[in-house]
Amino acid sequence: MALLERFWQARHPPRYAAFLTPSSPRFRHSSLAEQGKDIVLFGEGEERRDHVYVDDVAELITQVLQHKSVGALNIVTGHVHSFMEIAKAVVAISGKPIAVEPSPRVGPMPHNGYRPFDTTICQHAFLEFRYTLLREGLRKAAGY
Repeated sequence: MALLERFWQARHPPRYAAFLTPSSPRFRHSSLAEQGKDIVLFGEGEERRDHVYVDDVAELITQVLQHKSVGALNIVTGHVHSFMEIAKAVVAISGKPIAVEPSPRVGPMPHNGYRPFDTTICQHAFLEFRYTLLREGLRKAAGY
C-alpha cells in the first residue's frame, strides 16, 4: 500500500493562528497578538497560501487509513488567503488594538505570491467531508 499525503500550512489550537512551526510568520502573528504587540509582515503580506486546520488534516488522515486509500492526496481547502488577511483576522479575534505593518521585502516573492493546490481528488474521495473555514479555525484556535 502506497500513500502520499500533502498538506500546506496546517493551523491548530491553542493559539490564534498557531501553525506547525514556531518560526512561521503565522505563529509569530498569534504570539504578538496575545502580547498586544504590533504585527510586522514580510513585504505587504500579499503572498497567498492555502491554510488547513490541523483537526481537518487529522480527520482526513484517519479517513484515509480507515478506507485503506492508495495514491496521492492534496489535503488542501482550495481557498488561498494572504498573510495580511490572516494577520488582520488574528487582530480582530484578539480584540486588542494591534497594528499590522508591512516591511521591505528582501529577495523575490516565492511562487509569485500565489500557491493554490488541486482539491479534486480529495473532494471526490471524501464527499461528506467539509474543511473548517479559515476564520472559524482561527476562532477555535483562540478558544471562542
